[in-house]
Amino acid sequence: SLTIENCMILGNDAWGVTSFGGGIHCTGALTISDSQIRDNNAGDPGNMASGGTGGGVYVVGNSFTVTRCFIANNKARAGGGLHAREANGEISYSTFIGNTVYEHGGGVYVEDTTSSIRNSTFRDNDGGWSGGGLFQGQFLSNNSDATILNSTFSNNIARAGGGLDVHNGSMDLSFVTVTENKADHADVWLIGNGGGLYKNSSPTAVVRIKNSIIGGNTDGSTGFGLAVHPDCSGDIISMGGNVFGNVNGCSGYTADDAVNAAPELSALANNGGETWTHALNETSPAINFCFACTDVAGNVIEMDQRDEARFPYKVFQCDSGAFESNHTPLP
Repeated sequence: SLTIENCMILGNDAWGVTSFGGGIHCTGALTISDSQIRDNNAGDPGNMASGGTGGGVYVVGNSFTVTRCFIANNKARAGGGLHAREANGEISYSTFIGNTVYEHGGGVYVEDTTSSIRNSTFRDNDGGWSGGGLFQGQFLSNNSDATILNSTFSNNIARAGGGLDVHNGSMDLSFVTVTENKADHADVWLIGNGGGLYKNSSPTAVVRIKNSIIGGNTDGSTGFGLAVHPDCSGDIISMGGNVFGNVNGCSGYTADDAVNAAPELSALANNGGETWTHALNETSPAINFCFACTDVAGNVIEMDQRDEARFPYKVFQCDSGAFESNHTPLP
């Protein structure tokens, strides 16, 4: 096992096509806390297409815990910030920023992995082909499962799923804000790729969403005949309380959601807590929109991403997304 506390892992390289873990390569139980993992490379940083995976961290076949970490500016062919394979782990109170890959998972790539992500921010990551902030799945199996709570995906980019790409396995999103992400590059197959969220059409991919915001994202597809799916692409299972922006290309929302609604968010900023968030403007439709302040599994969620109280005065009525405001809805 490996435990890392209060460390900076900076500027390391793991060379070669089959290289794994520019900063950390661990095959045992891995625990990282209060550390920075920055500017590491798996493979040749000048030719990421032929590089390895896990620019910052690579963990395989065991458990991992990442707490209060800053994982930034790492590069790899896949899994820029972190690549977890055949593992079980938790990411909390951490920031993944500015990581870059050629293929999948600018911030995080999880395959055949059960993961829990909470109170974390994924921003300014480049996922190459897919999953700017996070890519889940493996092309030959469907054994990945993720639970994401009180987290923010902002200003990430990839061809498919600027914020998140769910290739297979299940993913539950509760009180998550996905905004200002972009699906760039022309759609070769004339289909929209989901600026905020892309869900693969495979029946092995299941995405459940509750009390979240997916809006203000863009799809950079241009030209005659190219579909544009700015916020969500694919069929999802909504459990209510969600604010969806442009729902072109997305299905599964219900009468308990706000659709084609601008989320009315402030810029990403330090609003308190360990990680940055998007505050709600006074005109946001997300204010007091959740009549059941619970996650996908039905658990009462008392705190937001900053660990601020969800309903100090609202009696179980709270705001959608990762940030809980003190506003009341405008008449």
